[in-house]
Amino acid sequence: MDATPSRSFLEGLFADAATASQAALQSTVGKLDKHYQGKLNKMEKDMSVIRTKQDHVAKDQEDMRASIGRLEASLLLAETSSRAAPPGSVARPAAAAAIEPKTADLSILRINTSPLVPFAELRARLDALCAAAQIDAADYEFSGPQTLGQRFSLAFRGEPGLAARRAKKVQQSLRNADGTWSRIQITSPSGDPIDAYIGPEP
Repeated sequence: MDATPSRSFLEGLFADAATASQAALQSTVGKLDKHYQGKLNKMEKDMSVIRTKQDHVAKDQEDMRASIGRLEASLLLAETSSRAAPPGSVARPAAAAAIEPKTADLSILRINTSPLVPFAELRARLDALCAAAQIDAADYEFSGPQTLGQRFSLAFRGEPGLAARRAKKVQQSLRNADGTWSRIQITSPSGDPIDAYIGPEP
């Protein structure tokens, strides 16, 4: 009896194997497609979340720029209004009752010297000091004896907080990096150097 498989049997066997292989391949492709499609969907979802966050950040930045613009406009208006007013006249509280102690005006600096000094020379030194501190000439007023004197004052214009900051800025400009203080030196009528002392109103 011949045990050799018939041709039809072998063809059927190969056909079944091909069908099984194709089914396995399709199953594998389907699984891979599902896997990567899931990853793509997740990536699209993550990108959507990122775009939403970027939109929120952009809106927050736009709102912040608008707020800063309004604040700068308000400060500019306050400075413009204060320059037209004499020192001590803008937003000053009403005169305190006689029973209340007098408080120092932080917008005024006092300048004292031992001997008499020329008004014009001292003013020139103080103008240079204020310019170095980036304070405009329209923002302060220098007063004292018009020829020779020992007691002078430098009053800053603006609402109380702004005027006080200007005064402090000028005074602090005399402070050195090592914590020491520079002195304003001028020349007396006799040619001798004189130190001028500057400080807040007592």
